[in-house]
Amino acid sequence: YKNKSSSFQSCISLNIVKLPNSIETIDGFAFADCSNLTQLQLSNNLLSIGVNAFQNTKITSLEF
Repeated sequence: YKNKSSSFQSCISLNIVKLPNSIETIDGFAFADCSNLTQLQLSNNLLSIGVNAFQNTKITSLEF
């Protein structure tokens, strides 16, 4: 399964994202401009992250 391009772009209400293990791909700009996003937990099965997927976020915590 993959996260579609620009899926959550500019969603300022997102603070924490925990991706399920079913996610293998995060398309470009998927979470771009989520200006309040600070915590990200990636899928164990993640194979690729598209260009600028997390552009203009404030991620300070990253887990695998």
